[in-house]
Amino acid sequence: MASTFLKHLLFFLLAAFATSWLVQASDPDILTDFIAPQNSTTFDGNFFTFSGLRGIFDDPEPANFKVTKVSMAEFPALNGQSVSYAVLQYPAGGVNPPHTHPRSAELLFVVYGSLDVGIVDATNKLYAQTLQLGDIFVFPKGLVHYQYNADPKNPAIAISALAAPMLELSQFLLLSFTSGIDDTILAKSFKTDPIGTILNGFNYVLWSQEMSSFLKGRKLWYYVTGDATKSTVIEGEDESKYADRLKEWDCKNHQILTWLRNTCVPSIKLKFGRFDTAKEVWDLLVKHYSTTNAIHRFQLYGTLHRMH
Repeated sequence: MASTFLKHLLFFLLAAFATSWLVQASDPDILTDFIAPQNSTTFDGNFFTFSGLRGIFDDPEPANFKVTKVSMAEFPALNGQSVSYAVLQYPAGGVNPPHTHPRSAELLFVVYGSLDVGIVDATNKLYAQTLQLGDIFVFPKGLVHYQYNADPKNPAIAISALAAPMLELSQFLLLSFTSGIDDTILAKSFKTDPIGTILNGFNYVLWSQEMSSFLKGRKLWYYVTGDATKSTVIEGEDESKYADRLKEWDCKNHQILTWLRNTCVPSIKLKFGRFDTAKEVWDLLVKHYSTTNAIHRFQLYGTLHRMH
């Protein structure tokens, strides 16, 4: 990772820049120089100082996307000042899902690594960009936007400045899926996945190995193979017991269906709509991807695609 000195220097350069930029805000102007702390008549420079970011760049890299906020809640002196900050830390492959800031534009400053970012305007048009170390990107107020660290090995860090004292956001799901945002970003943003690999059409062998191991470890593989079939009435069985067995089978079947959908990019899982069982979905994927020639073709195409 870049030296601590360099990262701290970049941080303070952004502070000077953002202070000059955030001169207009969505919040009303206050009638005094600042809003003093309640029930206090004497206070000093400590009130205007926030030390919560000390050592943040020296901490271990987070396992998941992490936001360290500097808003009015953490720093009361921001009350009435129409400004807030956040340090955004992205592990390898980490994503900040599509969302908006209804009351403020946002400046994003990349201080380590690189980020893929994008904006979706009111006409649902996507404006995407890859940012490098030192780049600054503006997300206009109210527009859906995201950030994604596409590097599979290295983390990324950015600093966000907003013209509002609170970091308000709203996540968007339906709009995002029709905006042209990359399927991988959407899959990482809106999923609860049991495995770390997302089936994208080029990695079926790895995905199927991970998913089958996951299901076998939870004694659910038989639902995929068809050996655990939908319950039928056993002669002499009480109706309530049969209903309970049927509910249990249906619950586990749909749990597996959810996992299959959540570990596939949208363009693949859209094909699952007409199927009601996990076995039907699994058989579809096996038929589509598992022949030797098909696997070779998809993996070769993926390699060529990533080279351009």
